[in-house]
Amino acid sequence: MSKSFFKRKVIKAQSLEINGLKIDVEFKKIKKLYLKILNKNCQIKITAPINFPLVDIFKFVNEKEDWLKKSLAKIQKHHQQNQIVFQENQPIKIFNKVFIIKYLNQSIRPKIHFNPDIPNGEIIIDSKNSISIDEQRKLLTKFLRAQLMNYIDSILPEIEAKTKIKAQKIFIKKMQSRYGSCNVLEKRIWMSEKLIHYPKEFIKYVLIHEFTHFFVANHSKKFYQMLEKFMPNFREVMRPNID
Repeated sequence: MSKSFFKRKVIKAQSLEINGLKIDVEFKKIKKLYLKILNKNCQIKITAPINFPLVDIFKFVNEKEDWLKKSLAKIQKHHQQNQIVFQENQPIKIFNKVFIIKYLNQSIRPKIHFNPDIPNGEIIIDSKNSISIDEQRKLLTKFLRAQLMNYIDSILPEIEAKTKIKAQKIFIKKMQSRYGSCNVLEKRIWMSEKLIHYPKEFIKYVLIHEFTHFFVANHSKKFYQMLEKFMPNFREVMRPNID
């Protein structure tokens, strides 16, 4: 689906509630009916042709009701799992291992103590002075991004040797619904910051997936054949971790 589709002018908009589901409907100069769920706020959105009958929209939603409710439940569960609660003894996953948040009041400059080699260990937020939840979140986000980038840097030479191509730059950024993206022409890759919570092998899969796009831009049969060449077990790694 092209980006130009989403930028088309909205002729009229309407909010509906169907079987307990709140749905935003936009009418545009298009020929087909489209349905999507926005991961950020679990918003259900339908884009319909101008003068498309409401009765047909109700019928369409009724047909998709089970799928919609299952998808919303899955997204909400994922949001809860990735929500970090800044309290003593709260768990946080780093590379799919559970660590416990602890607090220390010794360091004048706020910092984090962490030993990744200790399973079921602690991640310690150390600050002599009281810091707000927002400051804790910024401190922890910076720390987690650094951990993720350190791991990516450690596996990058192997992937570049295997694919015989180099990425010009790799970034970590916040993404709502993607694990990674790339610019094929500029050989740049963006990795989702949420990957820090996933197994290392899955992070490696996402990176190889983006490298494969340097050869095949779409998700055609040729793309998956090449992906399998670079990572023969990619399906076994991908399936348990895709939300």
